[in-house]
Amino acid sequence: MSNKKITFDSCNFCTSLAALSNHFALDKRQRIAEAHLTDHDKIVIKGSNIFVLQIGSKWFYLDTDVDVTLPTDLDSYQADLVVDSCDATWTAKANVTATEEGTIKKEGTASAKLVIAAGFTTGLVATHDFSAIDISGHNSISFWIRSTANLNKGVLQLVYDEDAACASPSQSTDIPALKADTWTKVSLSLSAAAADRNAVVSVGINAVSDPGAITIYVDDIRTEMQEAGKAYYVYACDNNGVLTFKISLNSTYPSGYTASTSRKIGGFHTLCLDVGAISGHDLTGYETYDVLPASIWDLKHRPVCEPSGLVYDEAINKWTDIYLASGTAATCASVYGAAITDNRSWMDSVDDGHAVKKRLLHDEEFQSVMAGSNEQTNIFASADPVTTGGHMDTAARRMVSNIGCEDGAGVMHQWLLDQSYRYDGGSHTHTQIITHKAGATGSALHKDQAESKPNAVLGSGADETITGNATDPAPSWAWYDLPGAKGSLYKQGSYGDVKLRAGLNWTDGADCGSRGRIADDSRWRTHTYVGGRFLAEPL
Repeated sequence: MSNKKITFDSCNFCTSLAALSNHFALDKRQRIAEAHLTDHDKIVIKGSNIFVLQIGSKWFYLDTDVDVTLPTDLDSYQADLVVDSCDATWTAKANVTATEEGTIKKEGTASAKLVIAAGFTTGLVATHDFSAIDISGHNSISFWIRSTANLNKGVLQLVYDEDAACASPSQSTDIPALKADTWTKVSLSLSAAAADRNAVVSVGINAVSDPGAITIYVDDIRTEMQEAGKAYYVYACDNNGVLTFKISLNSTYPSGYTASTSRKIGGFHTLCLDVGAISGHDLTGYETYDVLPASIWDLKHRPVCEPSGLVYDEAINKWTDIYLASGTAATCASVYGAAITDNRSWMDSVDDGHAVKKRLLHDEEFQSVMAGSNEQTNIFASADPVTTGGHMDTAARRMVSNIGCEDGAGVMHQWLLDQSYRYDGGSHTHTQIITHKAGATGSALHKDQAESKPNAVLGSGADETITGNATDPAPSWAWYDLPGAKGSLYKQGSYGDVKLRAGLNWTDGADCGSRGRIADDSRWRTHTYVGGRFLAEPL
């Protein structure tokens, strides 16, 4: 992680004496600008003896600067545990060669090098056994991994087990997309029951699908307390009369405290996966579980909705979801690794957003929040990713905007609020009268300037009428019974009414982008490649 700091004034984090609070509150635009210039894992709460903070029935002065750091100020902090340094040779499976790699490594004397031959298909690639280690008190497991070819999310998994050689893994977790010949820091949440990870004796790499003939390098597997792609909350706490600050995944109060001895004063979101080096990108060089600067909120600078999983766009003064929507109605959320909600009509998507105090984006808002995203490319492997976040495109570039919005272009069509119109004609009969003119030459049609109708020498010796089909430029109007038995729409033709969709999907290639739009579908239509993303007004 970098050594910069994210700085906030206590007047923004704390509810102060009303008059002073209104007078001295730090300007939102200025504060966000400072956040972009400061640290990826540390927040500095600026002290001032002018302001006071109430926790329960007590009042506190914060008259000195306080550093709040992830992970050491977590409410459940424990020191990292090295699970496997990867300095020793792993045990390879059939069609895999495992060795120690002393040059291509991230730490220690070596990395675990796994050469996968063409004859390998799926299953365990290699494993490594060690003395039992208790990881039940930790939240995540992290490691460095590198591949000689681009790999899609979920091709490989990290597994760990309380049995030797990962015979019956306690947990198997998908590894995010990997860019060829690039070290990627991966952090995966530990989800197995505590009883299934209090005596872990082996780790391994598993292939869910055939990765092909490639080489994998793995290094520095360890447990950590911080997690990638998570919403964290910052609390001011009364520690027996002493003001202290804690970071917690709990949205109510931190471990070791109660609602009477703590007060939620802000929060932030951690990056789900390394951004890598992207020229001109605001997040270039940011690593897994670094703090997203635009996600930081406090009591005075926050959205009207629950603030977790959102980032702030200074240009439009709005908050928007980091991830594509998952869930519906009251469970609609912006969450990393969740199943993407699709097959929702525009009407149902509108209801989903309103249920959580959000709305769909407008055309120009989408363009703003997605600035810095991949342009004219779709997701790697051109397939439905199924879950949110941590993806790369066909050029092996991370699919993330400058402020941290994931999967904006080339993953799913996303409904917008904006109205459009589809003008489809119907068919009707066109007629044309051909005048018989005995003096015309041959059977060809003729028309002089002074004549109103074409003429020809006709075999019948009389005028004839030719009938043909043509497109009607004015289709008829009719009522359409909308799904859900909540009313009908009076529309023109088969479509007429159309709602815009943005970003485009996993097969749209060069048409995708922050300005890519589809203007051909009605509000009641549903598709597996259409999802949603929501926006919230500032408080």
